[in-house]
Amino acid sequence: MLCTMKIKLLTDSEQHRKLLDTMKRFNEACNYISKVSFESKTFGKIGIQKLCYYDVRERFGLSAQLVVRSIGKVAESYKTERKSVHAFREFGAVVYDQRILSFKGLEYASILTLEGRIDVPMIISAYHKGVLQGRRVRGQADLILQDGSFYLLPL
Repeated sequence: MLCTMKIKLLTDSEQHRKLLDTMKRFNEACNYISKVSFESKTFGKIGIQKLCYYDVRERFGLSAQLVVRSIGKVAESYKTERKSVHAFREFGAVVYDQRILSFKGLEYASILTLEGRIDVPMIISAYHKGVLQGRRVRGQADLILQDGSFYLLPL
């Protein structure tokens, strides 16, 4: 069963800063990757990764998996339109997977940032708690910033 939900993260000021810094750097990397991809006319994930993986790791200080996720985000964006360079918003979504995001029950999300993992309290609606009761939550989720608050949107 596919369950769509929006999970609010209850960040303190330090966690908020760490997530904001990570989001900003991730999207800076996406813009760089997008430029390299467009200029070389290389749009597939593996081709882009061969072109710039190590450069992006060094230049932006992202973990290996965050680089892979940023390359994936760029490659996905070029699937439908390749006539111009794609630009990513400074605080656009960060794509997390099970290697860099995990859940500690239904109370905390363990999220990788530029400064290491942080455990962030989260709010899940009573309905979704009932649906998820006894199940392990995992998989891919987008981290978004909306009206000054962070949310996870599991896919």
